[in-house]
Amino acid sequence: MSELKFVSWKEIFQKAVEETDRGKRAQLVQLADLAIFHRQQQLFNCDRHREELSALNAATEALRAIKHAARALGKSGWPHYRTKSA
Repeated sequence: MSELKFVSWKEIFQKAVEETDRGKRAQLVQLADLAIFHRQQQLFNCDRHREELSALNAATEALRAIKHAARALGKSGWPHYRTKSA
């Protein structure tokens, strides 16, 4: 995961969206999720970066939609994320 230091979240996200190979896309989606999370942590409570934070939120939702669609189609190779119960 050290490559995240040298590649922006936007680049990884774009590659994940454009990838057609299921296995590669699954890996890129995971990398994009992680890169977005790290960037959100960097910008937490920073008013000067509201536009980027909004873009990060939109990208997160897009990745969720990609994962959901892949699961709905019954494609293998996607990790199953667990959410904590309230």
